[in-house]
Amino acid sequence: MSTWDPATGKLLAEVEYKLRHIRRGFVDGYCPDDRPAPTEWQDRLRRHFPVSDSLTGLYLRWEKGNPWEPINRWVVWQLYPVHAIDEQIRKELLDDSPRTHGHYCAEGWCLCPVLRDGWVGGHVSCIDQQQWELYRETGYYGQRYWAIQGDQGGHKYRLNTIESKIAHIKTGKSSTPALGDLPYAEMDERTFDKLVERDRVRMYANVAAWGADYQARGAVMEEEDRAGVLEANELLWHWLESQITQTCESLTEKDRLDIARERVVGLSAEERRANTIKQEVNKHQFLTEGVA
Repeated sequence: MSTWDPATGKLLAEVEYKLRHIRRGFVDGYCPDDRPAPTEWQDRLRRHFPVSDSLTGLYLRWEKGNPWEPINRWVVWQLYPVHAIDEQIRKELLDDSPRTHGHYCAEGWCLCPVLRDGWVGGHVSCIDQQQWELYRETGYYGQRYWAIQGDQGGHKYRLNTIESKIAHIKTGKSSTPALGDLPYAEMDERTFDKLVERDRVRMYANVAAWGADYQARGAVMEEEDRAGVLEANELLWHWLESQITQTCESLTEKDRLDIARERVVGLSAEERRANTIKQEVNKHQFLTEGVA
């Protein structure tokens, strides 16, 4: 059922009817109403992770999604002071809403001859609608940091390069579940404890990154610095390993079987042993990276 006419740039009667119903309540799992964050958790995040000129802060926000892709999950955002962000991002935050121009281009939503499966014709390239709204709520630029879903307090919204490497070693995949992939959950003490722990781990990551950069420049470390970087890498490995393992435990049995099949189907016993050895080599390389 087509709903957008690119020739006139107008909504057709079908989508006008549909949007009226969306505004009245749930349509296929989507609810247009925002849910305010519980005051207790918002205040605790503000006290423990305040924004400053040199540090990012944390902020809890409801992610409703869109009529074409409902999400309905709580997300912890990382807030950045405006002076620390790129000029183009700052310009887009101050401009009109990203949804002022363009339309969602997908089957059943428009008449475009080539469907893009995404928002097209917009005037922004660096931010999305939620980031634009968040700036008006808080005065800060934000990035999604922690997805609250599943039964173990949630997980990072997106892995960085090092975390992706460990995830691939552990599971054969290099990303965490998408928003909405795991069961709905409220923020609780497990989530808060993980965020506090993650803040400590950031120190390990900084030391590990410094060590990798030091090595990349061909410099030779003092023995004490080398030992410190090795220890930081070890602590970072174990923390990330536990996070990846917990995330995997939240997957369905089918997901776990799919991951297992991707890794072992068609392999002989010798090949599986070779893969195990390769994983151990990858772990060793990660732990010693930046400490040569």
